[in-house]
Amino acid sequence: MLLNDIWVLSNMMKSGFNFTFRNPSDYYKGRIFRYFSEREIGGDKAFIKQRVLRGQDWNPNSEERMHYGEFRFVRAMLGLPGGFKFLAKKDKTSRHGDVNVESDEIKRFQSPVQFCVQGHRLLLIPLQGRQQRHGGRLGKKGVRG
Repeated sequence: MLLNDIWVLSNMMKSGFNFTFRNPSDYYKGRIFRYFSEREIGGDKAFIKQRVLRGQDWNPNSEERMHYGEFRFVRAMLGLPGGFKFLAKKDKTSRHGDVNVESDEIKRFQSPVQFCVQGHRLLLIPLQGRQQRHGGRLGKKGVRG
């Protein structure tokens, strides 16, 4: 049961939840994206949609329509992903392709939040020294579309 709780909390912080099978606009954006969006900073998904894999989303709230002053690799603040996959969906988007995440400087790093299970309790422990991970520059290397 605690593993399910970890999965839910992690997704609430990082990637969000897609409930569009119930309603086309029923999507909960991860808290990290909300935090940076409120400060007019676009995340990696917005960068990919606006600058790398062009296409058309028919969702009026799509990251493709947002105007940001800058972009940061915000998802990586909670652990570096290996890549992103975009699938064209008939009435949702024409965008498709794979974007691999590569860096000569960073091969892998741990999430700054550690989930610790003690008995029937779940503790979230912030780890020190991870505050500056969001400054990574975004580029177009490693794109297949």
